[in-house]
Amino acid sequence: MELCLATVATPQLVNGKTYNETEPIDVKTCDKGKLTFTVNMGSTDRVSKMDVVVTFYTNIILAMPPTCSIPWNGTYLELYTSNTSESPLPTCFVSNSQEGYHTMYYWFRLLDWTFFTLQQTELFVTQLQICIHFHN
Repeated sequence: MELCLATVATPQLVNGKTYNETEPIDVKTCDKGKLTFTVNMGSTDRVSKMDVVVTFYTNIILAMPPTCSIPWNGTYLELYTSNTSESPLPTCFVSNSQEGYHTMYYWFRLLDWTFFTLQQTELFVTQLQICIHFHN
């Protein structure tokens, strides 16, 4: 497998939709698959207000799909550094391999979101950016 590096932004995804499934997302020529997410109040990091759990159903990996959790407070992150490699976008990272043959790296970043309330239930609309890096 040759090196493939791609970034793609999804359309608006709505929380609460059955499985939150999107139409398959083309990640340039690197990958294609559906993306799901759930928003869990409270966070595994015990600091953030919620976790956004993201799963990408890649067409390359036959085993468990890449999944990671974005700890989030509902805002952009405040940076206390001048390090340009840090991002104000809430992010999670996961790597996955196909039987040890090659490893894929996945970064999931929240780009945009809107909160609104409907019948005392907080619904959440977000846009996710998927950055995928492959190497063999």
